[in-house]
Amino acid sequence: MNYSDVDLLSPDAGRSVVNSALYHGGMVDKKGGHFHPLNYALGLADAARTAGVRIYETSPAFRISQKAGVEVETAMARVQARHAILATDAWMADLSASLGRYTIPIMNYNIATEPLADADALLPSDAAVADSRFVLNYFRLSADKRLIFGGGEAYVARPPRDIDRFVQRHLASVFPQAARAPIAYRWGGAVAVSMNRLPHIGRQGDVFYAHGFSGHGALITTLAGEVMADAVAGKAAQFDVLSSLPARPFPGGRLLRRPLATLGLLWYALRDRL
Repeated sequence: MNYSDVDLLSPDAGRSVVNSALYHGGMVDKKGGHFHPLNYALGLADAARTAGVRIYETSPAFRISQKAGVEVETAMARVQARHAILATDAWMADLSASLGRYTIPIMNYNIATEPLADADALLPSDAAVADSRFVLNYFRLSADKRLIFGGGEAYVARPPRDIDRFVQRHLASVFPQAARAPIAYRWGGAVAVSMNRLPHIGRQGDVFYAHGFSGHGALITTLAGEVMADAVAGKAAQFDVLSSLPARPFPGGRLLRRPLATLGLLWYALRDRL
């Protein structure tokens, strides 16, 4: 693919990127980076408003139908449009049972420490890191030297009783020297996982959809938004490429799909520990 900006690291070289004895090497993408995702989302919202978009944050859609165009039903009104874009990710099944077969929602949690005096000793490279476990750990430093760490996942929508302890177990396996760092913030949410960890993107009549990003973050979701906007405007070349990605529904039907997927996820999570 003629992409020459990746370096493979030996264990010794890897310690200059991630100062952890857990890892036995690594790969660095020299064109990678990280940013503040909430500020990015707020900036996108501001740009949309400037362009004339109206945003309704507390008006969930209950039903979507296609007759002459698209009609979306909310608690207070019905909205009609030529096209609609479904971008609900983990909650796609709430609007489309057929699309909901392609993803399973899992819960993921993060913590952010207080600013750490030795933060640069943990991540000398200031890199954004994700490891290769099935249930991966991912982490980076904030601009004010907090360690932001995500690890573990849950297969029920109810959050753990103690998010800090839930995530700290994973943090301690990577950075035992930071296991007792004071925690300032904690949060979590649902991630839609597909069978092959690739997004499921396509079109049903006048409705475009994108979900199943499987935790791949802001880059692929931004790309998906751009190509779907182009497709709605009649330029579908890149959209057609993404919509051709292979996709399979989870087996088991309406009643057994979630339990079977959870068993599979638990098995692969167990292999991380073996």
